[in-house]
Amino acid sequence: MEVVLRRIRQLDTNVRVGILIAATVALVVATSVQPPIHQPASYHRFADHRMWLGIPNFMDVLSNIGLLIAGVIGLAFLFSSKSRRGLRFCDPRERWPYMLAFAGVILTCFGSIYYHLDPNNKSLVWDRLPMTLIFTSVLAAMVCERISVRGGLLVEALMVPLGLWTVIYWTLGEAHGGGDLRFYLLIQLLPIFAIPLIIAFFPPRYTSNKNLTLVLVFFVVSKICELMDRQIYAQGHLISGHTWKHLFSAIAAYYLVRMLTTRKALLAPSPLIVVENPPSPIPVSRV
Repeated sequence: MEVVLRRIRQLDTNVRVGILIAATVALVVATSVQPPIHQPASYHRFADHRMWLGIPNFMDVLSNIGLLIAGVIGLAFLFSSKSRRGLRFCDPRERWPYMLAFAGVILTCFGSIYYHLDPNNKSLVWDRLPMTLIFTSVLAAMVCERISVRGGLLVEALMVPLGLWTVIYWTLGEAHGGGDLRFYLLIQLLPIFAIPLIIAFFPPRYTSNKNLTLVLVFFVVSKICELMDRQIYAQGHLISGHTWKHLFSAIAAYYLVRMLTTRKALLAPSPLIVVENPPSPIPVSRV
């Protein structure tokens, strides 16, 4: 596997970027030619609708608190002086996508709580809008760190409005009796599809890549739990799949925080990365 990755990374930079863009375009085209995906009426009928302390759907509401905790810790780190120590960011602009991502995590907590108090299409909009900030910003952050800072910021500038548009497109369609979820689902799928390719094609500039892998793993697990909401709840009627989705999403956000707080810049950053104001070289003491 290492030999294959080494050979891929030896390809010309433009070739690797071209392959990545071509694969992404192919995914977009494949999504576009599919028939519209409508929101099923049964979507809002979650397995666990128990009311506790006067709060409907209590477990699905309460389980969002983990997102709030992870988002606040992430933003606090990015705004603290600690994020400037230990070469956490080779270029200060690399913080921007992460700031928007953690802001999205916090907003998703409140949007999801609002939705689960009264599940319907109108409240669901406020759950989905901030989630697009997370998907698009994490993807942009990976482009910044592995390919080009300017390229990553361009991805951020293009993808964030596009992500928000996918939710607006869906809800406007619902208002006319035919909402289409294809492009919203594409925004979720893109990071799962593109980030592993970016990792394979471009060498890391920081340590702590194991935590990045765990972010992806727990996000995928959360989506599986979402799809198996009733099957999981049927195993003892304690915690539903949708509640687990919230918990695993919070764990994924936690590992994103951990990745940033524990990593250090490699001493020999890839020459492929376009960086302004690179970190000063580490002085070597004389013996």
